This record gives sequence, structure tokens and C-alpha cells, in this order.
Amino acid sequence: HGRYVHRDYAAHWFRWQHALRFVKAGMRVLDVGCGPDQMMTKVLCASQSHVPELYVGVDVDRLPRKSQIAWTQIVDEFDVTRRWKELLACGAGPFDVVTCFEVIEHMPVERGRALLRALKALVKPDGVILLSTPVYNGKHMAANHIHEYGYDELAMEIRRAGLVIDRVVGTFMTSQAIKRVATPEQLKLVNDLHDKWYAWDILANFLAPLYPRESSNCCWILRKE
Repeated sequence: HGRYVHRDYAAHWFRWQHALRFVKAGMRVLDVGCGPDQMMTKVLCASQSHVPELYVGVDVDRLPRKSQIAWTQIVDEFDVTRRWKELLACGAGPFDVVTCFEVIEHMPVERGRALLRALKALVKPDGVILLSTPVYNGKHMAANHIHEYGYDELAMEIRRAGLVIDRVVGTFMTSQAIKRVATPEQLKLVNDLHDKWYAWDILANFLAPLYPRESSNCCWILRKE
């Protein structure tokens, strides 16, 4: 992005660090839309207390690189909305933690609904699903996105799939949104940081967790009913 690290890129690292809170040693983890770098495997390697029994990364695209770590299995060209039962049939699932970051917005609504049903089927009864996606502002949608969800729209689809919203965490927000909702103390802090150190694209990640409805992107923490 030329000038500095873009907020979208920074948000990915913060998402993975948040996901780490839910993963304990010996768990089974599914990463839907793991991408060519399988970034979650790198985060999980940071501490033995987070190394899972099994990490399965699936992606609809062909992946040029696949993790060679002993506890990882990478399956590319895999459409989880149609083939999720294979993960149960082979004994890989169900999973303690399921992550699905920046995937659902690349699908038509009907396939998005199928994705939510698949995630529900693949998580253990006491497990957790972490789903991140943009919050549609009614004006602008990324050119490579098929359907971005409004906050209430996605909440409705999640409940329709039989999932419970445990909480929602904003991942990044615009400087305009920060100025609109931040407390005077918070605004002074971010303005000081902006004046002395950080670009707004970095600060976009700082207060967003406190204001999911005002954020441009959110991570939804979901559980079974």
C-alpha cells in the first residue's frame, strides 16, 4: 500500500492474536480460508501452551505453499460449504475452535448461509467459532466482494443458522468514526499518538474492539445454541 501498513493488513495480525486466546494445547482447530500463508500456524507456534493436537487449514483456492509442521493438515481446492462432512468422516473434526476470517463476504447470500451451517456442524458443542467480515456501510463495497453484510443483517443470519452471538469485537474503524464515538480521554490519547507516532491506519485498530457497531470490520465470537 505504498505509504505505510494499511489498516486491513494490521487487522489480520490482531485477529490472529485474538484467536490465540481461545486455543489451548491439545485442541483441534479448523481454519476456513487459511490462505496461501496459513498465518494462524505461525501464531500458534509462538508458545507451547497454544500448540494444538491438530490444525486443519482449508481453502477453496489452490495453494502454492502448504505448512509442513507435524500437527498441521492443509487441504486446498476445498469448498467447505459443500464438502464439510468429509472433515467429520475422516475423523479430523469436530473442532474446538473454528476460524473463518474474511471469507463470507466473497459469497452470495445463499452460500453464506451454507457456510454458517457448515461452521456450526463442524464445531464441538462447547467450542467456539470466530468469524470476521466487513461491516457494510450502505455506500462502498470492495470490488472483489460479492456481498458485504450490515451489522444487524449478519446478526440475523447468524441466529437463523442456529448460532449464538457470544460477543462482537471491532477490528478496525475509520478516523471519522473514532472522532464520532470516542470519549474525550480516548480521543486525546489517539490524537497524541497520531501527532507523535502512528498513522491513522494503525490507530484504526486500537479503539475498534470497544465499538463494533461503529467499526468497518468486526470479529464475531459465536457458539452453538
